[in-house]
Amino acid sequence: MVGFVFAAVIANYFAGVLTWRFAFQVQAIGELPIALCFFFQDNKKIDVLADQKASSSAVESIVA
Repeated sequence: MVGFVFAAVIANYFAGVLTWRFAFQVQAIGELPIALCFFFQDNKKIDVLADQKASSSAVESIVA
């Protein structure tokens, strides 16, 4: 989100001085730390379907 905000500010308020290419580079640099955090994070901690999987396995164990 930080990269998008900086790119939007640059594109809107500094359009006469800075280019879209620079705004895109700032956006990429702003998103790089987030991408690195996801890369080094354990997959079990960032699984958005973990609760759904846990509840479906609990239901299967009750039914069986």
